[in-house]
Amino acid sequence: MARPQRDLAPDSLIGHFGLEIRTYRNGAGLSQSQLADALGCTGQWVGAVELADKAPSEAFAQDLDTYFRTNGSFHRLWKTIKRARQHTAIPPWFKQWVGIEQKARILRSWEPLVVPGLLQTPAYAHAMLAGKPGLPREEVEKQVTARIGRQQILMTDKSTLLWVVMDESVLRRLVGSPQTMREQLSALIKAAHLNNVTVQIAPSDTGETSGLSGAFVIATIDGEDDAVYLDDATEGRVTTESSEVSDVINRYDAIRSQALPARASLDLISKVIEERWTQA
Repeated sequence: MARPQRDLAPDSLIGHFGLEIRTYRNGAGLSQSQLADALGCTGQWVGAVELADKAPSEAFAQDLDTYFRTNGSFHRLWKTIKRARQHTAIPPWFKQWVGIEQKARILRSWEPLVVPGLLQTPAYAHAMLAGKPGLPREEVEKQVTARIGRQQILMTDKSTLLWVVMDESVLRRLVGSPQTMREQLSALIKAAHLNNVTVQIAPSDTGETSGLSGAFVIATIDGEDDAVYLDDATEGRVTTESSEVSDVINRYDAIRSQALPARASLDLISKVIEERWTQA
């Protein structure tokens, strides 16, 4: 059985990054200003990162690797910091599903209300999260970054297969601005041209009621039982209970049987962009 992933503390990792800079800088006999001159930044910036007052940028990490010839160690640490910050931005109740999502070979998703998170643009995700009452702006930005970061599972050498079915109303519901919707629907079309992503639209007039109870995702993981994520108004729920999983799979199959084929679905998305969002 795989070990549960240990939560990382971004602040301590940033502090470690600063300590590594100071160690290499002192070893080279450089002041903060001298290192800054060599890297094309300011001494104040070097000092702020060393003291963990500021998080390092990716470019800064790469410059440090080049200057100190550290074979990518600063950049690897920067990537660890990035992953840790994304992880801490994910709500605790959702972290179990993120772990399942990362292992899944196939994800089958039904969405009656909004574009699934794995296909959202940053602007669409921001509009969605900003509408949550009481969520501070800084937390919105963190959660947007985390949500977009999850999409990397679709871009790796062993990319997850994603089969998405959405209700037609998702295409016509304003989230953010008309420009946000144009960009989001265009991004759906682009994503659907990936070899591992299929997008289908369930027309609003099908009369199919299997999906009216809410959104869900089915995860198929090699060597493990299927898992299901069920969405609701507050916190989602993950289940591997066989009767529940079977019921959700049956619902998905019923919904998908009424959906438009993939090519016709993309044609409909293009039509909605032109008719609903181009002139808005």
